Amino acid sequence: MTRVGAVATKKEIIYESRFAFYIPTAAVASQLNTKASHVFLESLNQYHTLSGTSRAFLIRLVDFKYASTFLDQLASLEALFVVVVPVVESHSYWGVLRQYQSQFAYVLQPKLRLSADWVKRYKSLTYIAILILNDFDEDLAVKATQPDLIVYSEDIDNNLVSRAHSYAKSITEKIANAKFINHFIDPLQPLTQQMPLEVYETFEKDQPKYKAYEEAIDLALHDLLIQRKRKLRVLVVGPGRGPLLATAAKRLQQIELTAVEKNPLCISQLQELNRTSWDSKVTIYEGDIRILAASLGDFDLVISELIGSFGCNEACPEILQALAKPNTVMIPQTIQSFITPAFCSLVEGNITRPYLLNSDECFPVAETQQVFEFSFPNNAKFDQSFQHTFALNSLDVSNTLVGNFKANLYGHISIGSTSSDSTTFVCSSWYPMIFPIQTVETKIELLFRRISLHDRLWYEWTVNGSKMNAQGVEYSIPLS
Repeated sequence: MTRVGAVATKKEIIYESRFAFYIPTAAVASQLNTKASHVFLESLNQYHTLSGTSRAFLIRLVDFKYASTFLDQLASLEALFVVVVPVVESHSYWGVLRQYQSQFAYVLQPKLRLSADWVKRYKSLTYIAILILNDFDEDLAVKATQPDLIVYSEDIDNNLVSRAHSYAKSITEKIANAKFINHFIDPLQPLTQQMPLEVYETFEKDQPKYKAYEEAIDLALHDLLIQRKRKLRVLVVGPGRGPLLATAAKRLQQIELTAVEKNPLCISQLQELNRTSWDSKVTIYEGDIRILAASLGDFDLVISELIGSFGCNEACPEILQALAKPNTVMIPQTIQSFITPAFCSLVEGNITRPYLLNSDECFPVAETQQVFEFSFPNNAKFDQSFQHTFALNSLDVSNTLVGNFKANLYGHISIGSTSSDSTTFVCSSWYPMIFPIQTVETKIELLFRRISLHDRLWYEWTVNGSKMNAQGVEYSIPLS
């Protein structure tokens, strides 16, 4: 829960129950019998007289134009400083804060409302609290790290305190709903891992995804029934616990429905659904579709959900190739992969291979580019490459490439992990895939490759001549 604290400008404030914590000013700290964990300094001049009274100091950066000089001076002192930094829309100033954030904890001091881009930019920094002097933009506090709110006024204005507690309640609710995950997650390996049932349960909560799939399946069946004027053969590949299968099963009077699922944990649930809901009219196989495809014959419609966070990173092209027949329609029809250069404070020096990351600390610093595209059926080109020079925004740096996807399911219906247009259903069950790079400025000369062999596939990315994940040594996706 977001806490509300106060700068104690008077000794009486320390004993108030309205605050979860307090930070005494230098004058108040001198009146206390116990040593405060932090002391608020009005100026650096007070440091020399109070250096023995506190373990750490909270000090304000008064003029952002001299941020570098001020932070250099603090770094030379033998004390722990938490720096209150004004929030200003200045690229050069933000760059200084980014450079020093490994040396200091920050407390943001908003003054004016920020544009949406600048809110994202500041949220990519690491800060522990927000100093409230008056109204502020709650979005700055909606972070996975859940920064505290600190009230600061000479007499602790009651209206300001009341607003702060109201902010805290609202922010806590927003953080709970946002479901940020500020740690690195291994991408799923569905060909070699048996996903536990609770993972499927999480996926099934993604209502926009299943709404889009339902519309796409209905539209495809409508078109095919008109065109082919007969009962259709429909296959669902990897149905999991059955949501896509249930959508297709609504048309059982007009289709012959088959499902192939390789996870034995799901098979018993599918068989029970088949018995209780579909009158045992669905044919269910357990196994690898790449092995079973030849014995199953041709299908009019193949439905799958083998889409990874980067689109093709769960081997969808390789898996579905076995079903590529001239008269087969597939859902999805195309999958596109996108890359956006970004800065993410969590990435700096920490990782060297791809991970999934649902963080609010990533800020895009250049335009998004499509890197790969796969069409279904009849897409035999598993290896693809992309080359492009990204010009970074002024005074920005990049330390990661953020990967997302868009999939055209059928007709005009598309889903994606990020919004590229108003017709795309944005889905929550895919987190962005990040590809770390060495920190670069000015431009990124990128060569991005997808390499697929008989037993594994991997990505290599070369930035300004420096190659990452060469030969898939750091990370690859098993195909067998």
